[in-house]
Amino acid sequence: MTIADMLVGYTVNGARQLRMEKEIGVIAPGKQADLVAVERDLFQELPHRIHAVPAVLAMSAASFLRANVNEKNSRCPPRNPLSFP
Repeated sequence: MTIADMLVGYTVNGARQLRMEKEIGVIAPGKQADLVAVERDLFQELPHRIHAVPAVLAMSAASFLRANVNEKNSRCPPRNPLSFP
């Protein structure tokens, strides 16, 4: 499985599985989106290692949830990269 396949699985296919593809799944006008910025280019990582790339910023519903997760004063504590909210 390629990195692109994995990202589609996390986004577009996840929305489709929830039957919410009209509301979520891609960044587009009129759709809700959570956004995560990661420390490194995921396309340069080995597919089995993308879970270990640290997030540096997370947003949900236009609110910052986490910024620079390595700082002590981060609003949200770091979590297991394989756990789900």
